[in-house]
Amino acid sequence: MPNPVHLFDCGSAWQNLALQATAMGLIAHAMQGFDFVKARGVLKVPELYEVAAMFALGRPGDPDDLPPERREGEVPNGRRPVQESIREGPFTFQN
Repeated sequence: MPNPVHLFDCGSAWQNLALQATAMGLIAHAMQGFDFVKARGVLKVPELYEVAAMFALGRPGDPDDLPPERREGEVPNGRRPVQESIREGPFTFQN
């Protein structure tokens, strides 16, 4: 029988994996820009299962070891501050 909350379960599992990786001094990086169909084929995922997420797990490296064109990406990005996403109390819309 299909599990109607499989994506919730996947998210919960990812969170725990990422927290454990951090506790162990590892880096866990979730990715969205991958080909779900190709991943299914390459990884031989049976039709009974869904490809829901992909992540990389490894040890942190020294950015100085990267080629110059990759090193440029090792700076904070333009994401909105966490204070704009986390709220206390009832939801209110803010521009």
